[in-house]
Amino acid sequence: MESPTKIYAAVLALTAFAVSTVSGLANGAAGADILWHSIFSMLVCYPVGMVLGMIAGHAVDEFTEAYRQQHPVPEIPSYDIGPGDDEVLDVDIL
Repeated sequence: MESPTKIYAAVLALTAFAVSTVSGLANGAAGADILWHSIFSMLVCYPVGMVLGMIAGHAVDEFTEAYRQQHPVPEIPSYDIGPGDDEVLDVDIL
């Protein structure tokens, strides 16, 4: 699975490309100008998306770590029954 940072960067870059293309078409610009501006905006927005993706990934990691510390998973004791022990144990989990 790709890292979330790369996903954020790609989504932001492709969104910038699409917005630039649609706005250029709506304004009636020449095709070469539309393509040039769209590619340029995509190249500029990719590193911005990388930075935003790193910040978002760090924030999510901090949140999940704090959540795990505040809500630990309780340990459930295990009972080993050896061979020859036909005894049935009644264990209350909660």
